[in-house]
Amino acid sequence: MTQLESIRANRVIVGNTQILYAPHIAYLGLFNPTKHWDSIVAWLGHLSKGDVPLLVVDNHSDDDSWTFTKQQVQDMYPNSVLVRNPINLGGFGSLSVNLDLLKSCEWLTTFHQDDRYLANHLTEHGKLAADCEEDVAIISSEQE
Repeated sequence: MTQLESIRANRVIVGNTQILYAPHIAYLGLFNPTKHWDSIVAWLGHLSKGDVPLLVVDNHSDDDSWTFTKQQVQDMYPNSVLVRNPINLGGFGSLSVNLDLLKSCEWLTTFHQDDRYLANHLTEHGKLAADCEEDVAIISSEQE
């Protein structure tokens, strides 16, 4: 077994990964997000979600945030899957190791735990992605 296979085999997945077979997926990476929870709850709770599923990956936080994440995120965003990495892989490593869960994804909108987002952020990114030329690979925007 390769190191990548071992990491994937030892992660915890909560939710139905079949919902991640979608053309547009939202991704929220977390590490010890406790100090950001008020902000996360504020924007995530008011986010216009459409039919875009959310993949939340906890990068092996060493506080009690995994318990809180499991309780709160699925209430605020029922169309979600939560993953806990078995080790801390850093921000990019956390996304990279979980790319197997995004097999059919054409567009990925990333969220960061310490940013704030307007309610229409995800739907606007979806509209831009749907209307863009085929050779466009990235869409970015400013946050609040």
